[in-house]
Amino acid sequence: MLDMPTQSTTQALTFLFGRANGTIEVCGLGDQGKVVAEHFDTSQIEDAVDWLESISERGYRAYFGIQPRQEHLAGNGKRATDADVSQCVAIALDFDDGEALTQASNGLFKVAKPSMVIRTGTAPTTRAWVFWVFRDPETNDDWYGLAKELAHATGADPSATNPSRIGRAPGFYTLPPAKKKERGYINERAVLTYIGERHDADWLRDTLTKWIENAQPRSGQGLERGADPLQRKVGKFSGLKEPLNVEALKQNCLNDMYWNESMFRLVGHWARQGLSDGDIIALSLPYTAPGYTPAETEEEVADMIRRTRDRQGIEPVDVDDVPKPKKIITDKQMSRGLSVKRPSDIEYRGQPAMAVEGLFPLHGTGFLVGDSSVGKSFFSVAMCVAVGSGQPFLGLNTTQAFCFYVGLEGAAELEARFCAAFKGLGVDRSQADFVFASGDLDLGDESQLLALADMYKAESNASPHGIIIIDTFSQATPGLEENSATDMAQVVRALTWLANETGTFVLACHHTNKAQATMRGSSALRGNVDTVVTLEKHETSESVTVATDKQRDGAPIKQFAVAIEDVQLRTADGEIGYKGYLKRVETTPKLPKLAPSERGLYQFLMSMPPSDWKRQDRPGQRIGAGTWFVAESDLMAAAIDQGVTGSRGGFTGLISKLVQKNLIRKIDKKIWPVDQSQWGSSDEF
Repeated sequence: MLDMPTQSTTQALTFLFGRANGTIEVCGLGDQGKVVAEHFDTSQIEDAVDWLESISERGYRAYFGIQPRQEHLAGNGKRATDADVSQCVAIALDFDDGEALTQASNGLFKVAKPSMVIRTGTAPTTRAWVFWVFRDPETNDDWYGLAKELAHATGADPSATNPSRIGRAPGFYTLPPAKKKERGYINERAVLTYIGERHDADWLRDTLTKWIENAQPRSGQGLERGADPLQRKVGKFSGLKEPLNVEALKQNCLNDMYWNESMFRLVGHWARQGLSDGDIIALSLPYTAPGYTPAETEEEVADMIRRTRDRQGIEPVDVDDVPKPKKIITDKQMSRGLSVKRPSDIEYRGQPAMAVEGLFPLHGTGFLVGDSSVGKSFFSVAMCVAVGSGQPFLGLNTTQAFCFYVGLEGAAELEARFCAAFKGLGVDRSQADFVFASGDLDLGDESQLLALADMYKAESNASPHGIIIIDTFSQATPGLEENSATDMAQVVRALTWLANETGTFVLACHHTNKAQATMRGSSALRGNVDTVVTLEKHETSESVTVATDKQRDGAPIKQFAVAIEDVQLRTADGEIGYKGYLKRVETTPKLPKLAPSERGLYQFLMSMPPSDWKRQDRPGQRIGAGTWFVAESDLMAAAIDQGVTGSRGGFTGLISKLVQKNLIRKIDKKIWPVDQSQWGSSDEF
């Protein structure tokens, strides 16, 4: 376990919020975009730091709200919005570019010395949050506009200047996710490097305003003041010239790599096409960066649109002049029409045949959904090996079927992953009936869809059963908008046509929405397919939970855990290497660290007499039949009476924390422990 020295966190929060009223928001961000949050009164700084320490031990990255939140948020366990912020205690800038930070140190910081600096990392570049703290809290919203102007002038992140912004908590490790590690980020502690003086608000406003007016364009890869944003060099795409690599810029945004610059170029690209402001904002929302909300993206993109139109003189054109999106499945060859059956023709054919017990049928369409790097490709590869050979898959029975895997990402690693799956699963490759293809695929192109169907038929030798796996869905739908119900309904129709034409089950691998941990894109995706299976990273281990989110026909199975395990491989020349394959594992839940007050209430709940418990007689909203629960009012009255908690507010706050730590559930004024294994299914306990 990493040592988390929290003295610097206490010092920083005290310096920022010691003179403010309201609440302090503390947050934890997980690898799959999961967010946990809590609000503490500004007088409860030590409790806020203890909470951060507890969620850090569970693998969450520790953050705190830059500005104080309103009092009504205490104990509600939700992220704040901009409307929840009524005070401003500091101007804060997030420097993610070491060159920009160095230039600011040699210029701006000498004119207006920062009050506090939190160095958030040194690799692949030095990064820091820089604060100018006021002597007393301010209530003027103009400060956020000034902060955004200052960010643009210095090369700091202008999207990190809204009122409800959160920043890294000093003393805690950064715990970068896999995507950032690939870009050179390392696990290092955020360090409080400086605390100085508070500033007079009027003096600070005048000083910063004058500095912005006289600022010289900064060098480097950021957007220079006064420069044409559409001609600037952007991140790893610094050598690109028109035409833009639009798909690469979109991927940049999804990976949170130079998001502002990449989105600025996309905005310019869409503006030159003549799209309206509303259309551009709608196109940008699917590329919301991890950890940000769609509302924050909309606000930032609206500012980019304004600046683009002002500087370039680009105005929307008439709708008739805008290129129309391509249509899918208009070819007569792909039209099946309707078929009719009379009552005498109808018969029951039994339960649908399953390719994988409880997960995937042998015919239809579905999605395998999970966050980036959760293991969707490892899952698909292992399924090809198991189903292609008729062997059990992750402990589940299979029906042998020909598998056609279309790998549109990580093609260089595919062969190694298949080799690892053969060895790890103990399958003789001569017995496995599958092929994999790599390259490009556009499901919106009728000719490519027809070619894929013909290729499957040729490779499968007219096999009566088959599975087509498309990895990933986003790579197979270039130019189509995932949030458009029209576009996505057409794509699912294309998948359905492919399933009917080839007699297969077509499975597409898709990503989650990082903010909501659900399938990314329009609800038409989930609504129009037969099956949705999810992969979710376990909070306290390296395992991944497999669950059935939707099963139109057949009985779904109980969720289970899998993990990637390395096996040793050897080349023809004798060189040894290692690669992972997916296997089923047993997991033992790890209880989170509890504060004494939290442990006291949880133990009090578990010790309540049987007469206070009631049993859910039928399934309710997220309440399973047979669940034992107590009434919230009964538990609160007893806890206050016995001195377990001192007040209604204190009780509510503790319940919120126990819910966040996945120890209890609370719905419809009913409270129950998550783990009821000791009571089984009996009517008494």
